[in-house]
Amino acid sequence: MRLLYRSFIAFILILLALFLLLIFLTLESERLVEPSAKLTKQDVAGIQKLLHENDPRELEQGQRKRLLVSEEQVNLLMDYAESILPLVSARSSIFDGKSIFYLSLKLPTPMFERYINVRAELISFDGQLFIDDLKIGSLSMPGFTADQLMNFAHQFLKRYAEYRGLAESVTYFAFKRNQIDLIYQWRPDLVKKLKTRTQKFLLEERDVARIETYYQHLTKQSWKVTTHHMSLLDVLRPLFQLATKRVAEGQDPVLENRALLSVFGMYAMEKDVREILGDSASIDLPQPKYLKVRLRNREDLTKHFLVSAAITVNASSGIADTIGLLKELSDSQGGSGFSFADLAADRAGVRFAQVATESAQSAKRLQIEMSRYPLEDEIMPKIDQLPERIMALEFKKRFKDLDSTSYQLVNNEVERRVAACRLYQ
Repeated sequence: MRLLYRSFIAFILILLALFLLLIFLTLESERLVEPSAKLTKQDVAGIQKLLHENDPRELEQGQRKRLLVSEEQVNLLMDYAESILPLVSARSSIFDGKSIFYLSLKLPTPMFERYINVRAELISFDGQLFIDDLKIGSLSMPGFTADQLMNFAHQFLKRYAEYRGLAESVTYFAFKRNQIDLIYQWRPDLVKKLKTRTQKFLLEERDVARIETYYQHLTKQSWKVTTHHMSLLDVLRPLFQLATKRVAEGQDPVLENRALLSVFGMYAMEKDVREILGDSASIDLPQPKYLKVRLRNREDLTKHFLVSAAITVNASSGIADTIGLLKELSDSQGGSGFSFADLAADRAGVRFAQVATESAQSAKRLQIEMSRYPLEDEIMPKIDQLPERIMALEFKKRFKDLDSTSYQLVNNEVERRVAACRLYQ
């Protein structure tokens, strides 16, 4: 019996040693892929064009669509994803029948920088994807072994209806010279199921209760208002007073602010909060009265401010900035025109959200300030002499592109004004 016990302990120690060796072999001191540069106007326009041309919502149930994505677009989407996951950098080179994928994951170690670097050679054959070679750090894995592991994971995940449906919706996949060729079948029911599962995965029961609390409070306050025109500060104040009270009762100040701003972002877009909560939402949630909420006496600035804040607390400031910029470039093509005032509201919303969630101390301070009677100057800069309603041709003539000196002069002025707001200092 003692021999069996010692053998078991030895086996566990060997497994532990192999595991530690595996970790050691995969960690490196230098990254394989350098972080991407900040997205330019051309990059943003490329993302916009790709999304517009391949919007699946225009397809009918069961309709098939061929999607051709160039190597440049693939890497552009990876750059965009980097704003969501700043610790991850990725690149891809695409050839005829083959692609080489590179990825670097920076580990959040406080003492020294360490990276997990991945290099994978992928091949397409007969409309399917295979791994030809895989290297993680110093650890090399033959293509056959890696492919067997991928197939094992694929068979395991097929037990879930959502994954099985997603895999079956892609009917053809191939690498061609400098592009990916993909044919997929549009299934709105699958998208709904995936959204529901994601919501359940991301939202804990406490998050749902927190969001519903602010939504119900906002709804109650909206129906008390007798006028349709309100200052943003007057609408925000009761919610931050509630946040201050809940924090005094032991709630997390950062999570309270995140829920508050998420609810307000949905309210600004006149979206039902169930779009956040999904099936987790209470069936008896009331509907708020949508007021004309103004910032600098303009409703459009309110929407820019709140939507950017909501995006920031749920993703990153990089996403909020990019979406705001993309919106302004779109408007310059025939909408209301490019507006530096709108961009100022975007940037102010991003900074407001950062202050609201960057630490418990910062979150509490903002709650206290907003529960009182702050001035607009403290959260939103003045917009006088900021160019607006600039159409595409005029924009090109006046500013050339987003990297030009003329554009940066105005953009820097926007940043200076936002940074000067008292609550952001």
